[in-house]
Amino acid sequence: MRSSAAAARRYARALFAIAAENGAVAQVRSELARVAELFESDPALRSTLFRPLHPVAERRAVLRSLCEHLALMPSVQNFFAYAIDQRRLVDFDAIHGEFEALAD
Repeated sequence: MRSSAAAARRYARALFAIAAENGAVAQVRSELARVAELFESDPALRSTLFRPLHPVAERRAVLRSLCEHLALMPSVQNFFAYAIDQRRLVDFDAIHGEFEALAD
């Protein structure tokens, strides 16, 4: 659990740095909140994206469709794609919480 929390901090800091560099902290914060709400309201989607039972290619396709549907900015889309590739999307809730703390 400790390494998961440390990874969540690293990912949140990296995303925050990109958002700050682009002057888009508020927009990224809003987009992460929208995705978090969607994950909470759709357990099947959450399961598909978070469980390694599903192949990476399948999860990436679902995520790409989700990002397009929500019209997420490219840096957020890239963040999600990278998190899937690194098997860290499962830490999304912690990453989101860390990002929120940084944005405050």
